[in-house]
Amino acid sequence: MLHRLVLATLLCATAGPLYAFFEQPAGYTRTEQVQSFGTGGPVWDPATGAADFYAQHDGGLRRYDTVAGAFSTTLTFATPPGRFFDSLAIDPTSPDDFYASYSSGTNSGIYKLQRTGPDAATQTLFVDYASPDIYIYRLAFIPDLPSVPANLRGQLIVAATPVSTFVAAIYLVNKTTLALTQIADVGTSNGNGPLAVDNDGNIYTVIPPSFLTFQPVVLLQYAAADISAAVTGTPVPASQANQLIPASAGAYNISAMAARDETGGRFLYYSTVQHASIFRMCLQTGESREFIKGFGGTSDGYSHSAQGGTLAFSSTADDFHPAGGGSVKLLVPFSVFTPGFGSYRSLFFFEPTAVNTNVVSLNVTQQPTGINSGLPFAITVQALDVASNPITAQVAVSVSANGNGELHGFTVTAGPGNALVIAGLAYTTATLPETITLTIELSGNSGISTTTASISVLPQATAVSVTTQPSGAFRNEFFPVTVELHGPSGELINQGPDATREVSVIVQSGPGAIWGQTTVQATGGIAQFNSLLIDAAGSYTLRFESDGLTPQTITLSVAAPAPISGGDGNTDGDSSNCSTGGSGSPWPVVAALMALACVAARLRRVAGR
Repeated sequence: MLHRLVLATLLCATAGPLYAFFEQPAGYTRTEQVQSFGTGGPVWDPATGAADFYAQHDGGLRRYDTVAGAFSTTLTFATPPGRFFDSLAIDPTSPDDFYASYSSGTNSGIYKLQRTGPDAATQTLFVDYASPDIYIYRLAFIPDLPSVPANLRGQLIVAATPVSTFVAAIYLVNKTTLALTQIADVGTSNGNGPLAVDNDGNIYTVIPPSFLTFQPVVLLQYAAADISAAVTGTPVPASQANQLIPASAGAYNISAMAARDETGGRFLYYSTVQHASIFRMCLQTGESREFIKGFGGTSDGYSHSAQGGTLAFSSTADDFHPAGGGSVKLLVPFSVFTPGFGSYRSLFFFEPTAVNTNVVSLNVTQQPTGINSGLPFAITVQALDVASNPITAQVAVSVSANGNGELHGFTVTAGPGNALVIAGLAYTTATLPETITLTIELSGNSGISTTTASISVLPQATAVSVTTQPSGAFRNEFFPVTVELHGPSGELINQGPDATREVSVIVQSGPGAIWGQTTVQATGGIAQFNSLLIDAAGSYTLRFESDGLTPQTITLSVAAPAPISGGDGNTDGDSSNCSTGGSGSPWPVVAALMALACVAARLRRVAGR
C-alpha cells in the first residue's frame, strides 16, 4: 500500500531536533524515552502485572522493560521478510498467545505465536488473507466479562479492508483457525482506522479519509447486541451504528483509541494524527475534551505530519485519576517527520501524580439549587490547608451523587485548589422529581470530603405552553402573552438550565409583521412577553418556540383601532402624535422599548457579578 511506502521513507530519514511534543496534562507526570527506531502497536503484557509491554520495534516484536527503560536486545519474533507490521494483540485470558498481523504490498496475514519465554515465541499458525486480499489495520480483544454478550466474550476481532473493494469492515477471528467472519460493515473508504472495545462489548471504529490527507472522520459505535446477533446472522450495516462524532464536527485523522471505565463513567480516549493531540470523550454525554495537547501539524512553523500512534493503558483498573496516586500508566508511541530535519521517535509515559497531602478540607463555593436530568451543570470547590487557606497548587477532586440515578461526565478534575470547577457533569434519573446531594472528595483520599446542599432534579423541558393570551388586539398597540416551559407530564420546569431558556415568537400566518421584544429569556420557567405589537389588521397564527422543544401556536384577531372624533381631526385612530396606533410606523416606540430592554439586561448582568 502507498501509505506503507511513505511511512518507510519517513522513518529512514536522518534523526533531527525535536519540533513536536506533548504537554504535561494537569495531575499527571510525563516521562519520555527517546528511541532510535519507531515503535508500533504496543500491548501491555497481562501476565507480568504491567511491568513489561511488547511492541514492533527494530526488526520485529520486542519486549520493553519499564524498570530498565529499554527494549530487549533479543527479538521475540522477527518481522517476516517482505512484510510490514500492522497490529499486535495478546489474549488476556491466555497471556502466552500472541496474535500479530503483518502485511505485504497487497494483503495481510495473521501469525499466531506461543510465547515460550520473556523474549522467545514460536509460530503455531499462520493464515495469509490473499483472497479476497484482506488488509488488516487493527487487532483487538473483546473483554471476557459478564457484561458482554456470551458469544462475544474473549473473542478476537480485526478492522480490515478488502483491497479489491476498499469497503472497510470488522471481522471476528476464529482463534483456532484464524478464519474471518464479517460482523460489521464500516463503509467505503481507504481506511486505516483504529479499533476499540468497551467493557460491555460495544465496538468503536472510524471511517477515515485517505492516508496523509487532513479531512474530517466519522467515529462509529456498534452496539454489542447488534454485533452479537451478527455472529450467526447478517453483518451490522454502518447505517445502524451510532455516530459519536459526525463528519461535520471536524475531527481530523483519528489514529488510535482506547475505551475505559472510570469513576462510574465510560470514556473513550482517542488521538489525532494532525497535531498528535489526545482527547477524552464521556460516552454517556458525548462531550469530548482535549486531554493531552500535542504540537504537530504546522503549529510550530514547520510543515510536517505527526503520528499519534497507539494508546496503551497498562491496566483496566480505575486509578488513572489526576493527582490520585494511581499506578496505571498510559503509553503513547510518538514519531514525527520534519522536512530538512528528519525523523524523531519517542515513547511517552503518563502516570497520575501523588495526592496533595496539604489538603485538609474541601469547601463548596458554587452549586446549583436545581438541575435537569441529563443536562450538563457545574460546581466549584476550594481545597483548604490546615490554616483554612485556599491551596493554589495542584489538587484533584472527584464527585459522586447519592440519588437513584447516575452521575455522568467529567467527574474527576485537577487544577489549582483555590478554584476547582467540576464542569460537564450530568445526572440522569427516571425517578422525577428527585432531590440529591453531591459528595466531593479528594482524589485518592476519600477521608477528605464535603457534601453539597440539596439539589432538586427536574425533567428536561419538552414543550412551550401559552398560559395567558389576549382575546384580541389592535393594530400597532401592545399586548401581553405568558409562556411556560413544561416537562413531559405538563409540569412547570422552574429549576435547572431549562428554566432559563429563551423563547421566541414569530408570525406563522397573517398579513403583517410582529414587532417588539420577540425573544424573551424565561425566569423560573416563565417567559413574559409584555411588548408585542402587530402592524396590520387581520387574522394571525403566532408560533411560540424554544430550540428543541415542541412549539405552541395561538390564533389572534387584530383589529384596526376605533376612530376618535374631535381633537386633531385624525380619524385613523391616532389621538395624538405619541400614539402607536393608526397608519404610523411602530418603529419609534419599538426601538425605544428594545433600547430599554438592552439597558435592563445590562443592569441585570452587572448586578449578577
